[in-house]
Formats: sequence, structure tokens, C-alpha cells
Amino acid sequence: MATVSLKEITESSGRPYLPNGTYTLRIVEAERKVSSKGNDMVAVVAEVVEPTEVNGPNGFVEVGGVQVRDYPLIPSRSLKEYHKIFDLPEEFELEDYDEIADGIKGKAFKAVLYTKSEARMDEITGDPMIDPISNQPLATYRYNVERRLEAAPDHDLG
Repeated sequence: MATVSLKEITESSGRPYLPNGTYTLRIVEAERKVSSKGNDMVAVVAEVVEPTEVNGPNGFVEVGGVQVRDYPLIPSRSLKEYHKIFDLPEEFELEDYDEIADGIKGKAFKAVLYTKSEARMDEITGDPMIDPISNQPLATYRYNVERRLEAAPDHDLG
């Protein structure tokens, strides 16, 4: 009979820590939307393709497939970076942007990510949530795409 050990399995605290640095991401979704302030933007959802694991604060963590969200405004420097790396038009009709966004789904690119740690808050009381075992505040991580560097066609789907 095979022996199974759970000793090395760590508790999940939600989203894993991604050290600041360069990652290869693949676009899962891209859609033109309007922000809460009424600005046109593109809602981009990408997944980490490389590296598949990183050395975090508590040892190695699997990060392949972790989703990163990016919301470049139309127009903005961030959106221009997407257009440059994927050779998209510099001028376009706003109402045609959904077609442009559809064209980048499945495309991969290298990007610089920055991770910010935030306290997880209790939705009812508004107080920071505390881990009942360690008595430490629970944290969650927010990922920001700082720069979009270049296409990574070796990781494109299809």
C-alpha cells in the first residue's frame, strides 16, 4: 500500500504571493468596458504561464495559472503598450474595440508585475480578519501590471 504524506502541504490564504518581477502572462479574456468613473477601458484577465512556481515568504508556491487583472484606460500608455507588442492599430473606432480585444485572447506576453499585500477585512465589521490558529492578520495580495514588455508567441494558444 502507498504511503501518503500531508506534512509538506501548507494552508492556503487565498491568492499566492508573487514576488515583484517579470512574468509571462497569457490573455484569457479582454473586453471593452466602462469604469465606475465612466471612463472607457479594457478589462484584461491574464494567467501566469511562466514561471510556474516562485519562492515566496513561506517557501516555493505554485503560481502557474494564477489570474492577473489589468484595466488600461482608452486611451492610455498601458493600452498603447498592448497595441505595440501585439501590432494592433494605433487608431481605431471606439465602438469597434470589442473586435480588437477578441483578437488578443490566447496571446502571451512578458510583463513586470508588482504585488501589494493588503489586510483581509471582515465584510460585516470592517475589522482586519485574524487567523484563529496563528493570531496573525490574514493577508490577500493584489497584483498590478506595471509594464507590458513584449509578445511571447511561444506561449500563445492556437
